[in-house]
Amino acid sequence: MKRNTIITIAFIALLLLIIFIHNFYHNFKNKKCNNNSFTKEVIDKVNPIIAIISAPLGGTRKTDSSMRNDKLFKARSYLPLSYVNWLQLAGAKVIVIDCFDNKENIENKLNYVNGCLFTGGEIDTVNDKDLKDYISTWKYVYNFSKSNNCPLWATCLGFEFLALMEQNEIEIFNIFRKGGILTNVKGNRISSKLIPYESFNETFKLDCSLLKQATENESLYYNHSFGYILDVATKNAFEQDKFDILSYNYDRDNVKYIGTIKKHGKEIYGTQWHPEKVIFEWKIEETLHNSISIRLAQEISNFFIKKCNNYKPKKEFSTEQKKWLIYNYDLYSYSKIKTVFEQQKYFEMLEENFDQFYLIIDYN
Repeated sequence: MKRNTIITIAFIALLLLIIFIHNFYHNFKNKKCNNNSFTKEVIDKVNPIIAIISAPLGGTRKTDSSMRNDKLFKARSYLPLSYVNWLQLAGAKVIVIDCFDNKENIENKLNYVNGCLFTGGEIDTVNDKDLKDYISTWKYVYNFSKSNNCPLWATCLGFEFLALMEQNEIEIFNIFRKGGILTNVKGNRISSKLIPYESFNETFKLDCSLLKQATENESLYYNHSFGYILDVATKNAFEQDKFDILSYNYDRDNVKYIGTIKKHGKEIYGTQWHPEKVIFEWKIEETLHNSISIRLAQEISNFFIKKCNNYKPKKEFSTEQKKWLIYNYDLYSYSKIKTVFEQQKYFEMLEENFDQFYLIIDYN
């Protein structure tokens, strides 16, 4: 009897061991596949059209005497090419919406796109008309995005405008001219660790190893002179405007400011940091270029393009609209102007024809 009991117990133990080994192998295999294999979501066709909105050209550039005999002297707006590259990195095509275009043409283009992006850079806050026109275009695109849940991304300067978009145009203009909730910070040329709230990865769903590395090592590059200090008043203002704060960081004086936001319930995102610079900008020596920052930038690009790919525009982009694609415009070599960007494109209206621009590519 005892012998039979021992045999039975041994058999059960062996059976349990076999089950354990099988489950362990199965879970390990699945875990490995989840990290490395293609899923249906990944192999879906990726072909979104993203509109980048240009920004007004700074007054200094427009009055530089060395430019007077060059087409760039007549340019009104520009965009850094690194943002185009960052979107193309994840499979997107790019068209341009000039910030001085009329609302009819802007809406026409918005009806064909899967998403929009507002760049970083600099803006001429001395020229009242240019600033007001830019704010008006910003509001128009923002309201379109919010109403249709069309994905929108805004970086640095774009982030600073995005956070004010629930205000009216006069209030936004006054904040940029006179200050207010948007204030001076010492955030120029800083590489930092990611400091996320839980909502950051609830939103972006980064791989656990990448998130850990990004929070333990320099992974974000900042280059800005203005920002939103993360105090009680600012936090309340963001909550009132239904912006979720996903991450924060510190400037050179250890002042805590907002790093990443998302519009609550909408596919609208903003970062004070630059995912595009760590891959495509090399002119500033301090720009961060390590493997973690590059991988993070790639994953954020993939995330946004996936959101865009899931959005169905009102009209189908076809042969007629292909003339809007950014690489179809004429290019003009230009190397005189001082800029922090590797490449820029400059836009000039031609006799009020809002579908034609001069594009000048800058290799500084």
